[in-house]
Amino acid sequence: MVDRRIKIIIVLLIGVCFSATLLFAWPWSKKSAPPSKKQAAVMPSPDEVDVTEWNKKMFTERIDPATVGGDKEALAHAYHQKAVALLNKYYKDGDLKDLYTALNCTGEAIMLNPDKAIYWATLGDTHTEMSRFKIFGAQANAIHSYKQALKLDPDDAPVMMLLGVQLAKLAEYKEALDYFEKGLEKAPHLMSSNIAQWMNVCYLGGAQTKRGTIFYEDFMKANPEYYYLRIYKVILYESHFDYGSAELELNKVIADSKADRDTKKFASSMLKNIQNKEVAE
Repeated sequence: MVDRRIKIIIVLLIGVCFSATLLFAWPWSKKSAPPSKKQAAVMPSPDEVDVTEWNKKMFTERIDPATVGGDKEALAHAYHQKAVALLNKYYKDGDLKDLYTALNCTGEAIMLNPDKAIYWATLGDTHTEMSRFKIFGAQANAIHSYKQALKLDPDDAPVMMLLGVQLAKLAEYKEALDYFEKGLEKAPHLMSSNIAQWMNVCYLGGAQTKRGTIFYEDFMKANPEYYYLRIYKVILYESHFDYGSAELELNKVIADSKADRDTKKFASSMLKNIQNKEVAE
């Protein structure tokens, strides 16, 4: 039992570490470009920022309604465009002023037209970034914003994935999985090793490993190009000491003609480790 708990804790920690890579591999909400690794190097880290001082400041960038003929929807669109431009500038330069101004511009857009899903998704992106600095309420606001976006556009799969990540961070595992699985059913191409890592955190943390093995198997039947998900199934089987099922999955990877060399090599290494465990036990 102790060994099992240790394994689960290790997997959860790995999942948290992998969250950082989402920054470089994930399309966020399709509304703004994510930062590249080079850009992220200039972005401030939470340890370097006194958010108390920043929260005391107000950053606004007014747009004259006359520039859009006084049209309310056009003005909302202009504020949203400004917010997206500022977010992208923040990802490039790391200036927190741009992040806070983007927040306020998005807020202006939503006040003018609260029925645009894209505005709420951008607000979610902004609050998600602010949550890096442990700003009070930022993560809750990100979740609320993404949920509002989905109320207006229930089929937006990328937003479902973003919402799933935020919920997983709060250990709302079942709800997170509901969004992950629904989003991937709608848009299978959104599956990635990073998302599978988060899903495993939820399957393990929420004691829903069987749900995970079933989902992965069904997903691979419909999308065989994602053969590497068998590796994630192995982790779920190992948590229950089901070495027989784990070995079966690894042998399938090794025998798969479509599997790349590195994945096969990793599967072989995992298989050897499992066989050694069986001998030791």
